[in-house]
Amino acid sequence: MTIHLALILTAFNTSSMRAARVVLALFALRLGAGPFEIGLLAATFSVIPMLLAWPAGRLADRFGSRWPLLVGCAASVLAMVLTYFYPGRPAFFIGALLTGFAGTIYQVGTQNLIGVASTPEQRARNFSNYSLMMAVGNFAGPLAGGVAVDYAGQGLACIWVAGISIAPIVLLLLLGRALALDKRTSAPTGRLFDALAAPGMQRVLVTSGLFQAGMDAFQFYIPVYGRAVALSGSEIGMLLAACGVAAFLVRVYLPSLLAGMAHEKLLAYSLYLAAASLMALPLSGSVLVLAAVSFVFGLGMGCGQPLMTMLIFASSPQGRSGESLGLRYAAINFASLVGPVIFGFLGSTLGLLSVFWASAAMLGSGGKLTAAQAAGRHARDKS
Repeated sequence: MTIHLALILTAFNTSSMRAARVVLALFALRLGAGPFEIGLLAATFSVIPMLLAWPAGRLADRFGSRWPLLVGCAASVLAMVLTYFYPGRPAFFIGALLTGFAGTIYQVGTQNLIGVASTPEQRARNFSNYSLMMAVGNFAGPLAGGVAVDYAGQGLACIWVAGISIAPIVLLLLLGRALALDKRTSAPTGRLFDALAAPGMQRVLVTSGLFQAGMDAFQFYIPVYGRAVALSGSEIGMLLAACGVAAFLVRVYLPSLLAGMAHEKLLAYSLYLAAASLMALPLSGSVLVLAAVSFVFGLGMGCGQPLMTMLIFASSPQGRSGESLGLRYAAINFASLVGPVIFGFLGSTLGLLSVFWASAAMLGSGGKLTAAQAAGRHARDKS
């Protein structure tokens, strides 16, 4: 029951966050925001997660998940309701802060819940299913956000997105007692640097940051590029949804892929594929071509997230998995904070082409770093 509830919550919460990002970005563009302001908005989503992810992980190691997840759902609703009643730049940024806070609770809490509630034999399958639910959210959220903007307008679209977070609140109130099974009896011990010193931890954290920077560039600058080539909100949502569909499909076959290939090697190939697709993305204005390239990008990135979560959980010290997952979430949100500002500067000075190509270079670097880690592990195993 615990695993199934966590998976359902993941689908709703991911849909809510992804839809919120699309709606806020399109709303800001409607009010005249440029590439640099969109970059700042993207970075704002990551301020709270960067600061609170590690403490949230420690709390996840100490307490059950029900009430923290309820607080996260409430923050998601508040973010969009506030934007509806007070449309404007201040509300956009406050909404982004609240959405980022909600994401911290969601991601760290549900990932750790699935990890500790699984047996070692079930863990890869359950994390794969978790990633499938995230893929469902990555498909449904942007598509719902784009359609809501086209058919209801930016204002009412905020209310539509807020409604997505109502369902998990109801589920947590009715069925949340099952999450008490993951409650701890003692607080985790050890320092932050002890967790960082775990074998393989630092490389996975760096790769996670590079991965997230590439994903953020895709999610936030697809709307900007789409508007530049005269695509509608629904077409932009379709491009983002194509990435989600691909991620879902590749995660269905992820256990089979892992049966024939080491985690690090598969992750490196995935990052290389995503980098190549980002290089090709801004070379066409055709919605069909862009959808195909977005699909290929989703295949690469779809493998990356669950693989890095598995590697982090496997590398975490005993009893401190929540902390380790919190560190990863802090790392990816540090990248989400810094990367969009850099990309916004590049987009304003050198054009959108430079944003996609710089992101591709970062993903390629992550692939090379992961390949080096795989080679080092292979050499140690042979010796």
